Amino acid sequence: MAFGVPAGLMILATIIFVLGSRSYKKYPPKENVIARVTKVIITSLRNKVKSAEYREHWLDHALDGHNCTTNSMCLEIGEKKSLNETCAQRVFVEDVKALLRVTVMLLPIPMFWALYDQQVTNEISGFQMGLTSSLNGFAYLFELPPTTRPNERCQRDPHYFLVYPAVEKCGIRTTPLRRMVAGGVVAALAFVIAALVQFRVNYTLPDPPSANVAFVSFSNVYDRCNLTLSSPDLPTKTIPFNSSLVDDEVIGLHQAYRINVGSRNRQITFTVTPQKPCTDIPTKFSMNLKGGQAYQGILTRHGFTYNPIKLEKPKTGQEQSLLNVNLMVPYEALPKSVFWANCSNISTDCPVYSKGLALCKHNTHGKPICDAHDRTAVFGWPYGRVNENKTAVFYTFKDIDVGTFDVFYIAHKYTDTTDRDLIHQFYYIPLDGVTVQVIGIGAMYSLTIQTNSSNPKALEWNMNTLIPANEMNILWQIPQYVVITAAEILISITGLEFAYSQAIEMLVYAAVMLVVICIFALQAAFYYHYVDYADSQDSEDVFTQDSKDTSSRKELGNGTNQS
Repeated sequence: MAFGVPAGLMILATIIFVLGSRSYKKYPPKENVIARVTKVIITSLRNKVKSAEYREHWLDHALDGHNCTTNSMCLEIGEKKSLNETCAQRVFVEDVKALLRVTVMLLPIPMFWALYDQQVTNEISGFQMGLTSSLNGFAYLFELPPTTRPNERCQRDPHYFLVYPAVEKCGIRTTPLRRMVAGGVVAALAFVIAALVQFRVNYTLPDPPSANVAFVSFSNVYDRCNLTLSSPDLPTKTIPFNSSLVDDEVIGLHQAYRINVGSRNRQITFTVTPQKPCTDIPTKFSMNLKGGQAYQGILTRHGFTYNPIKLEKPKTGQEQSLLNVNLMVPYEALPKSVFWANCSNISTDCPVYSKGLALCKHNTHGKPICDAHDRTAVFGWPYGRVNENKTAVFYTFKDIDVGTFDVFYIAHKYTDTTDRDLIHQFYYIPLDGVTVQVIGIGAMYSLTIQTNSSNPKALEWNMNTLIPANEMNILWQIPQYVVITAAEILISITGLEFAYSQAIEMLVYAAVMLVVICIFALQAAFYYHYVDYADSQDSEDVFTQDSKDTSSRKELGNGTNQS
């Protein structure tokens, strides 16, 4: 629709233009105005260098050696007795002077448009990582604030027929140049508003560690036990059950460890102390930390595991948050329908499940299902990374839509998935009782799934927050859109009015084209970035088979298909 509707309208406009072209009087071009202007400027510069005669304006040197008695244009204008001027070349030189004066006055305009586009770029890249798009339970798209810009133009254009006369009644003459200066001041105000909003947005962005510092956050998913961590030269911290050490700049909360590791890796040993009697808790564990890296540690009944993570927010601009899965499900706890998890030696080769996993939109009308046709409803991982102790599997962070999801074991049904119905290309087996809810935009969550302590066949899960969700509403963009649109009207509309009133029509066309080319050049230099699709493959795509497994994957047999 985004491309089809404009294309259809352009085709319709072209047809209407062709049908109505017979009603226009088409005059053949008389001369090349741009070439004539260029010739006048070059001639003036050359004569100025060669001649020692003083001229009031350097363009007047274009008249050196000019003879009206032999010039056809001068002879033609001389026959028109109604004209006061009898020299066509002098008239044209005066027009070129007016054009240059207008061009000099319009030189700041390309810079205005470059900054105008730069502001929009910063809004998109910055605000998508720091704003939320809901208010009192009502959700709206991130594209909403920019849509106010064309509406603002339509509403403000007639208003200036009232504003300008009202200002002049106060004794202030609103000349075009004054209006353009006012537009520049208003544009600067828009940037000030954008800066104030961005300062607030920056509070919600994660703070990456410096080169010699490691950030460590811990999540406690041990069975209803509050745990206390201690280490020499580090503060002692207590982590309640189903909680994490979180940093939140908005409320000034800094719970994660900030450890100075120097230029080399540093091993840190922590001591774990439960606040009430809990069984099978490791009393000590060690971490090998590297500077400039953040880590997530997880304390569970199955032991301690940690992984390096990247502190960031989703950059897609959609209603999404980052989520990873820490799966601690032994093979003996898997349902029999997960037949693709067969392993030759479960105790040594594959003690925990580490193959395909997916989050699918929760079905509120019956049993959990996965609709592979709806790519926005399925978020999957083809495999996970097993930790050193082979007790946990880490599935990397992925952008997940806001909503409620069921978790599924998944596997490719065929080695060759081409020319087949997509929904029948995968096996989907739900993890019973695991239904998670992703709340808020721009958050970073860690989902831990493990077997129940009392029933090894049952599962329990915990969702921990590593980065809080965005708290500043995207509607705060609207004031700067309103202000920058007012500046655009003051500068662009008034600029065209000024240009057409101060220079002859044909020369204005040349000046406007020059301005457009300058804007295009600035955009090409500072705004556009070339995309290399050869390097943009997503190795995490659930619908793309892992290249390592393609050669070895075989038909999985006649198992039960649950979808």
